[in-house]
Amino acid sequence: IKYIYNLANKVGYSCSQLQNLFYHRRGMALGEYITRKRIDGAKKLLMKTTMSISLIALEMGFSSSQYFATCSKCFVVALRSNTEGALAH
Repeated sequence: IKYIYNLANKVGYSCSQLQNLFYHRRGMALGEYITRKRIDGAKKLLMKTTMSISLIALEMGFSSSQYFATCSKCFVVALRSNTEGALAH
């Protein structure tokens, strides 16, 4: 939420205005988009560096490695569900 608040202030919108605008243009919540980008950045660091998972999690803005793991698992489960549903049709 802190990221969204800071971003909204930079572009001159309220948080709710920015979130609504983003959702209508991208079809996903701004918070979800930010979390996905942070996870993608963490994956790249995991593959390209020898940094620990804890350090990478903190570097990407997660409060802990446990929270990073929880977010990562949620997106993997959602991705699998969407993929399996698409393959069934």
